[in-house]
Amino acid sequence: MYALGAAAPEPYERVENGERYGIVFQKVDGTTVLQQIVNDPPNIEQYAYMLAETHVQLHQMSADRMERKQKAALAQQIAKTNRLTRAEKDAVRGHLERLPDGMQLCHGDYHPGNVIAGRKSWVIDWMSGMSGHPCGDVARTWLLLTFGTVPDEMPEKEGKQLNLMRRRLTEIYLNNYVKLSGATQSGIEEWLLPMAAARLDEWIPEAELNTLTAFVQGRLR
Repeated sequence: MYALGAAAPEPYERVENGERYGIVFQKVDGTTVLQQIVNDPPNIEQYAYMLAETHVQLHQMSADRMERKQKAALAQQIAKTNRLTRAEKDAVRGHLERLPDGMQLCHGDYHPGNVIAGRKSWVIDWMSGMSGHPCGDVARTWLLLTFGTVPDEMPEKEGKQLNLMRRRLTEIYLNNYVKLSGATQSGIEEWLLPMAAARLDEWIPEAELNTLTAFVQGRLR
């Protein structure tokens, strides 16, 4: 991602510590956009705009040489989940196949906790990076902002505050992304079904799994 020109910290070297492996990255200044929203609620519009602007910048980069492809990765996850029937999985995969292909750089897990803002904006946690269609990447963010569980390490008071701001944050982020990118909200919404179904294969709290399962089944009706 760094070599492509994304706003990712520069990786310096791989290291070993016993049987554990790691990467030494450039140290970047700033705090996550998530923490800034919690600390400074009146400026939520500013942070939501920053979130959208940085996402648009990523999506302007071509990633056609990346091995991980968005639709193939989603289809694999959908096939593995045990939260849907075979008929439901087939219906979701059929919907996915009809969606447009893309070869732009997609983060795969873009949310306020993975964007660090200081003198500039940085995007971290690229384990799910892939080549794909930007609308799919935005749909994933839409779902995370709407249904995602508050981080365990966040104090209860701050977690409740964040939950109260979810709808506003999501609305401002989406509106700004559409304005800056030229995408349409309907085009993004088309990706919600396969993105939600794929997330059912991830390690997330039971309450969120139940909510997403109901969301997927509701969309299939």
